[in-house]
Amino acid sequence: MLLIPTRLAASTIHGFGVFAAAPIAKGTPVWRFAPGLDMALDPAIVPTLPAHVQTFFAHYGYLDRNMQRIVMCFDDARFVNHCDAPNVRTDYAQDPYGLDVAIRERKPVLVDMWATWCKNCLTMDKTTLKNDDVKAALDNYVKIKFQAEDPDEPPAKPVMQRFNAVGLPTYVILKPTD
Repeated sequence: MLLIPTRLAASTIHGFGVFAAAPIAKGTPVWRFAPGLDMALDPAIVPTLPAHVQTFFAHYGYLDRNMQRIVMCFDDARFVNHCDAPNVRTDYAQDPYGLDVAIRERKPVLVDMWATWCKNCLTMDKTTLKNDDVKAALDNYVKIKFQAEDPDEPPAKPVMQRFNAVGLPTYVILKPTD
């Protein structure tokens, strides 16, 4: 779901695209998956559909390879064109599909496991992770915050076990593979 006012117009990238209706301040979220509005569909449905609908899915949706689903946006976000030098960035820490994009774009991932009760987690967010040198070093990384509020219960426990995490905060770097 687009979180900002937009307009549709001609685009040099794909012929037609969505544009912000007003200037956007740096760091402003512009899109977020909205369950109930945006759709996440099983790709197995596509071959069962008429050819013109398959074309629609291929043009306006994208395949989330990690979760094996097709994401379809309900609003004009379906007209977002993707270029090699985008002027907006997704805050993958706030996007449940951030890992999927990292895989598609072959970017390294920084997983930040944290909890609201973890004072060291909150301090890291306010200090180290706000430091300009640290931000620059992590610029090419997709950053995903994983809230591990109860480390002894799912969903946190199996994730923390997978990465041998013994406490919070825990930071994990995932590198793209061939």
